[in-house]
Amino acid sequence: GDLSTLASISDLRLQPVTVVTRDAYLALYPEDDIQTRYVVINGCRRLAAAGEFGRPELDISVNDAVARDRVTLISAAIAENVDRQDFDVIEEAKAVQVLVKECGQANLAAERLQKTKGWVSQRLALLQLAPELQSALRRGELAIREARSLARVPLEQQVRRWRNALEREQKGGPHTPPEPRRSPARAR
Repeated sequence: GDLSTLASISDLRLQPVTVVTRDAYLALYPEDDIQTRYVVINGCRRLAAAGEFGRPELDISVNDAVARDRVTLISAAIAENVDRQDFDVIEEAKAVQVLVKECGQANLAAERLQKTKGWVSQRLALLQLAPELQSALRRGELAIREARSLARVPLEQQVRRWRNALEREQKGGPHTPPEPRRSPARAR
């Protein structure tokens, strides 16, 4: 992503980057081919900014307890980024999906992230969007609230409904989110 907000890293000392040792990481992910001594868990943007803006070194905090199990490691990697305003919402949704898979249940993932189960479900719903809508969401052209509504529409209708809503909005008409698909039992 855009690292310009971290340009001050060349002058200022920021919080340390959280890492785990290679051995701790490989105990969880033996199939990965890691050649470095440490694996960054939190602070990937700081590390990238340090390289881009000429800071030759960063403080690190080695914390192998974060690698006690895969769920803890994934939770730690996600936690710092979830509350960042410029974090890509689709990448966030993909990270949440990985955590849900690892935990086995959405409510357990929600507990790990200190979010509601509804928040987790809403993020997962964004992955049901057509690729064009995911791109629009990333660019800020589609609001998360509208995207969640569109995710309930059959995939083949999503883009058309979004474009129709945009046309209505441009013509000065009221902006109405797409009608969610309802099951026959709920339609009564």
